Amino acid sequence: MKWEPVTILVDGQGKPFEMCGLGDGYWAAVGRVPAATLTIDSRRVPIGAVSLERLASRAPPPLPAPDLGDRTETVIRGLDDRFARVPFRRVRHSADHWALRAVEVDHVKRLGHREGLSGQQVRALQAYWLGRVEAPLRVTMDRRRFKHMETMYRSRVARRVGTGFLFQLWFNTIGPGARTWFGNRYAGIRRYTFRLRWRP
Repeated sequence: MKWEPVTILVDGQGKPFEMCGLGDGYWAAVGRVPAATLTIDSRRVPIGAVSLERLASRAPPPLPAPDLGDRTETVIRGLDDRFARVPFRRVRHSADHWALRAVEVDHVKRLGHREGLSGQQVRALQAYWLGRVEAPLRVTMDRRRFKHMETMYRSRVARRVGTGFLFQLWFNTIGPGARTWFGNRYAGIRRYTFRLRWRP
């Protein structure tokens, strides 16, 4: 591998890095700035398009709102009001997470129809809104996913029926799971029970 010197913007200033091309647009780079060593693993992103910025907070940056034309301000303001009412504290298992997600997908579709948005605008709005809704849950769900997995496989149900089809059916419906397959279609029972407990 051959390393060559390059300059990458860090906090608006060019900093020296060593870059190694890995072929097919892939490359890696390493450099030093005060109090930190930076490594970059790029997957077909041109090095000239890379710019790094030191964040004052570890919280994810706010997602940019999609362009919905003259409806952007009204739609985003309505979603801001809805965000304050999303019952994040009720999301205790992965089933609740997927149920909440399904409720919000349905809401975006209805909102898009009511506001006369195009299919492309609805898809952009859905990606934006789900990103906002799932951001506060990301750390919690990652922690709980691993915590509950071992517990469930050692549970009384698993000992009685094994970990085959019946266990998956229980896990993904009335258990703490999220979804189950029936005839190549998702059937999320928790989605409807969650909707009854939360009337947005």
